[in-house]
Order: sequence, then C-alpha cells, then structure tokens
Amino acid sequence: MTMRRSGVGTAIVALAVLALSACTWSAQTPTPPASPSVSSASPGPSLTPTPTASLACDTLVTPTALSRLTSGGSVFTEGFATRMREEGNELAAFLDLGGILCQWGYPESDASVVLGYSPITAAQAMAQKQRLTAEGWVAKVAPDGSESWTTTNTEKYLGNEPVYVFRPGNWRFALDGSALADFAL
Repeated sequence: MTMRRSGVGTAIVALAVLALSACTWSAQTPTPPASPSVSSASPGPSLTPTPTASLACDTLVTPTALSRLTSGGSVFTEGFATRMREEGNELAAFLDLGGILCQWGYPESDASVVLGYSPITAAQAMAQKQRLTAEGWVAKVAPDGSESWTTTNTEKYLGNEPVYVFRPGNWRFALDGSALADFAL
C-alpha cells in the first residue's frame, strides 16, 4: 500500500512538472493549452492554470484604454517582458505562469503603465501571496472575493501605487492601481 501511494505521489509530481513546463511565452502572443484542463472529482486545487484566450498587449486593455495610451504619447515598450525575466524581476512570474507582461512608456520620462496578467492555480496563488506577505504587501478582500494586495513601499515603484489582484483562476498587476480599470479581461 505504501508503494501505491508513493507511485501516485510521483505521478502527481510528474504531471505537475509536465504541466508547468508546457507553459511558455513568446514575445507577441503566447499559445494557450489546446483544451481546458479537466479537474478531478476531489475538491483539491487543479494542477494546471485555467486556460485563457490568446494574450497580446494590445488586447489586454480595453480599446478605449489603448486609444488613451497611444493618443496620450505613450508607446509600447518592446522587449520589456524579456528584460524583466533577464533581470530576475518578480513580475516575470506572470510569464512563467503562461501570462503576459506589458509596458507603455512616455519617451524621455520614467512614467509608464505596466500591466501583468496570467492564469494561476490556487497553489500558485498561495505561493505568490506568501512572497508578497514576506515583502510587506497587505491584502484587502473585496465583496466579490477578489484580493487586492498593496504596498506602502512605493519608492521601489517610483512613487506609483502598485497593486496585485487575485481572482479565482487568474491574477493581475498594475504599476498604478488606477490602471486596473483598463483591463479587458
């Protein structure tokens, strides 16, 4: 009986590694899993993130928000996601989980709009929340059950008020919390 449990545990770990290694990111549009994950009859968390439609920075935000960004002089920052991953920035977690990370910046300025979005399992969300707690972020639960995480350490974020929002099956980031309304998802 011990051998069987060990075999089941090994199979679960192997399945989780396989599922996580299938999450890749490309510069333009990540490819979502071919079919939705099927959850088991057990009440535990799923092993794979909830699939999402193809993600692209120009569809991550509403058409109105995109128009406001581009007509206001900001430009899409090519290579931002790659740079965050290469620098080991915590925002690369969105890419690691099969999501997207976008920046629009204003030439000759440090001002920018940064947004991140990805699917996330309950276990992955727990790990991210533990990281945020360790870094001094504080959670506030909304009536719809979503959790907004904010920090008072805005110096690291050039005076912006960044926020992470966790919802069942996904999480998002905005360098300035007011940009959360710009999400199309």
